[in-house]
Amino acid sequence: YQGADPADVMGFGNLNHLVNAMIAVVFGLPILLLAYLTYTGSIEAKRQREQERVLEETNRALADAALEMEGEQCTFLFLDADVIRSGLCDEVGYKTTLPRLQEIEAAHPEWIKRRVLKRHLAYGRQHYR
Repeated sequence: YQGADPADVMGFGNLNHLVNAMIAVVFGLPILLLAYLTYTGSIEAKRQREQERVLEETNRALADAALEMEGEQCTFLFLDADVIRSGLCDEVGYKTTLPRLQEIEAAHPEWIKRRVLKRHLAYGRQHYR
């Protein structure tokens, strides 16, 4: 390699190709780094939104539980009658009897309808629809 052109030694046809490759690396790395940081930032933002959603649901559940403990409201769970009428229960293997509520909630939460009845409305002249 004595006296050889450095570009030829590194596998480049001439010095211009070597310079172009170095420029691409120098300017390409910051762009790649910026893209990576943007990507990881969006992942962190999604994680943050999910944590906020879970916190909001937890706070809502705690507030509902407090109202239930005070006797201000009561939550009722109903199995959607259309699921039974449509034969969907039979299709998923519940042919003779329905499973426990906890099993239905775990396997098919969309079948369960929650209704919160507030005491002042349930005891008053208003009715639920």
